[in-house]
Amino acid sequence: MRNKRIVISGSPGAGKTSIIKGFKNKGYSIFEEYSRALINEGKARGKDNFFLSDPIKFSERLFLGRKAQFDAAPSLYFEASKPFIFFDRGIQDIYAYLIAINQGNEDWKKRITPFKYDLVFLVEPWEAIYQKDAQRLETFEQAQMYFPFIEKVYEIQLKHSGDSFYYLRGIKNTEKYLMCDDSDFRQILINSLVEKYSERMVESKTQELLNKLELI
Repeated sequence: MRNKRIVISGSPGAGKTSIIKGFKNKGYSIFEEYSRALINEGKARGKDNFFLSDPIKFSERLFLGRKAQFDAAPSLYFEASKPFIFFDRGIQDIYAYLIAINQGNEDWKKRITPFKYDLVFLVEPWEAIYQKDAQRLETFEQAQMYFPFIEKVYEIQLKHSGDSFYYLRGIKNTEKYLMCDDSDFRQILINSLVEKYSERMVESKTQELLNKLELI
């Protein structure tokens, strides 16, 4: 048995970081969004938007940071009741953001595809809770523009990785997953499948994914 790498990604400002913090509060291991530190560093050097002012340099730094997180995951303590490590965005997101501004290329695609997470949840744009902050610089319209590129990149990863990788699109109203006492990973998985499939398909789909992740 080993810790499973689970990515929470998707549209900026749609609640993914709240999900990550919720898991941390419940005792799961997490890796926070690395790009926020880079954004703050850029501001300290007079760059209001480090990514847009120097997207390649920003992405190179971000790649190193997220790769370090990915590589560190196996060394974290394994707890049989909580065998999951949650990442606030994955390495593939770097390529998605570059594609969105016409800076992505085959070299970047080749760099990101070897990194296989066990499961990825994509949080869809959610205007009702969207707020700009010191690190989230986009308007809601700009933020939701990134979502199809993120989805596209994880679809590419799915084709590359085959059965060793799953991604689920469609987490909405993320706060409901954090309010309930039984809001552990399995419950989030089931709730997401309810939104993706009809009720009668959920049991078999849940079992299928749990088997893939060797959780039973």
